[in-house]
Order: sequence, then C-alpha cells, then structure tokens
Amino acid sequence: METKPEEGAIQDERQEPEEKEYVIRIRVPKFPHLVRGEALDHIRAAQKETLLAFRSLLDAAIECVEPKPKTEGKGPTKIEVE
Repeated sequence: METKPEEGAIQDERQEPEEKEYVIRIRVPKFPHLVRGEALDHIRAAQKETLLAFRSLLDAAIECVEPKPKTEGKGPTKIEVE
C-alpha cells in the first residue's frame, strides 16, 4: 500500500542506502597433525593475516559509525609573513 505525503510536508530528498546484513564465520581448520614444519608456519601466518584483515574491516566500520569531531574555526587562518 503506497501512502502519499501530506500536502505542504517537507520531503527529505536523501535516499537511505539499503541496509545489508553480513555474517562472517571463521572456521579454523584442525589439521596440524597432517601438516608439519614450514607448511604449518605458512598456514598459521595465513590465518593470522585473515584475522588482521577482518580487524581492519571492523575498524573501518567503527570509524563510519563514530561521530566526526567538529573542527574549530571557520576556515583557513591567515598568517602574516614579515
């Protein structure tokens, strides 16, 4: 059912982005008994890099949610040079 805005009402022209839900599942394989030595070191390093990538994504999402601090002043400051 479509509703019409009231006459004289102010309409917001901004469009809200479509909300999306992301589900992240991380399964840590349990196969150290199958892999030994240098290969296991590489697998562990790859797992760590994956977690660090997710941390970076979360940090960016947090920055988008946090209010931005207001800057003092109205613009550039003029400095006189002698």
